[in-house]
Amino acid sequence: MRNFTYTLFVVLIATSSFAKNYYIDATNGNDQNNGTSPNSAWQTIGRVNGANLLPGDSVLFKRGEIFRGNLFPQSGSELGYITYCDYGTGNKPKILGSIKRDTPSDWVNESENIWCTTNKQSTDSIKTTGHELLPNPDFTTDSKSWYAWSNTANGASTKISRDTVTSDYYSAPACGKLECLGSGTGISDIQLWSSGLDIQSAKWYKFSFKARASVPFTIPAGNIKIIQNTSPYTSYSSSGSKAIDVTSNWVSYEMYFKSEATATDARVDFFLGNTIPEGTIFFVDSLSFKELERDPGFILVDVGNIIFNNESGCGIKVKNESDLDSQGEFWYDEKNSSLKIYSVANPSLFYSDIEIAINQHIINENGKSYITYENLDLRYGAAHGIGGGNTHHIQAKDLDIRGLAEDILPAMAMEK
Repeated sequence: MRNFTYTLFVVLIATSSFAKNYYIDATNGNDQNNGTSPNSAWQTIGRVNGANLLPGDSVLFKRGEIFRGNLFPQSGSELGYITYCDYGTGNKPKILGSIKRDTPSDWVNESENIWCTTNKQSTDSIKTTGHELLPNPDFTTDSKSWYAWSNTANGASTKISRDTVTSDYYSAPACGKLECLGSGTGISDIQLWSSGLDIQSAKWYKFSFKARASVPFTIPAGNIKIIQNTSPYTSYSSSGSKAIDVTSNWVSYEMYFKSEATATDARVDFFLGNTIPEGTIFFVDSLSFKELERDPGFILVDVGNIIFNNESGCGIKVKNESDLDSQGEFWYDEKNSSLKIYSVANPSLFYSDIEIAINQHIINENGKSYITYENLDLRYGAAHGIGGGNTHHIQAKDLDIRGLAEDILPAMAMEK
């Protein structure tokens, strides 16, 4: 027992001595810095999400600054918590989970007093830029960089291959082919993915592909994801895919993701477990993953709240578009990924400040453990300030959490 206690003590001291502090400065930071001092601070939450943190490390947000985005913390271990806290002087650092839309160009007058944000009907004007990020988008010579995983413990079983049968592929010389021999019980039991994507924080990306299946089925919303290629498989995008119907005919699909991390180890992943019917063959072809040349303005997640004029008021959410008939009422257009609001003038001119709170946790700690949060100001989410299941060993100290959908007025969105 004495030897065990002594060894554990040495390990804890060694871990502590190698722990690092990483500094985040929204004004003067740069994500290309090493982050290890206030003078070489990172700038964005996205850089934090993609960092390789170790037990005992701390991430320090500069006081008096505002940081936008969703934080995906990393797990520490028995050897040390990973801490997300503050440095400097002034007010606690604010982490906002909302989308700011308070300039006239953010809104389009659709009809009378109905205004909307950018929607998918205007995608023709949104172009991609740069090179193709998928390493093997067309299965031109082989199936390299495409992988399938099946959780045999839950009855999942698949085979992946490169299909060169003329009647099977969409465009020569081949397509990808996934045969489902057993569908499993959970969405992660079957995965089809391609890795090696290099993404940048706060950038938008378009993922497009053609697909068909021997037996039609639906891929539920959120089941196509951008995640870290290795454990702990951190999500690199706070937004997920919409539900898509895969038919027996070739159909083109496209979806948009906003990256919440700067990383070189991202992968695009189809989660098909308990979704693709047993005995079904899923074909994919003509895939592409490219950066968009600009922010398209989409709101990819349901809106639960709008906070006006620095928390002096809020919006009123209505169930149907036809219910929009009074100032400040809003409705989320899921099909076109946009928000519609009733306003007698351009909303950015009627209100001095508009924060759109989307239905996501500001800090998403799903599946994480051994984390400390301290001296942070979390605002404007339409889910929870800190949320996620399957967690343990979480510490929260001196946090301000406000402006959530379930809070009391004035931050709560009322439903009509």
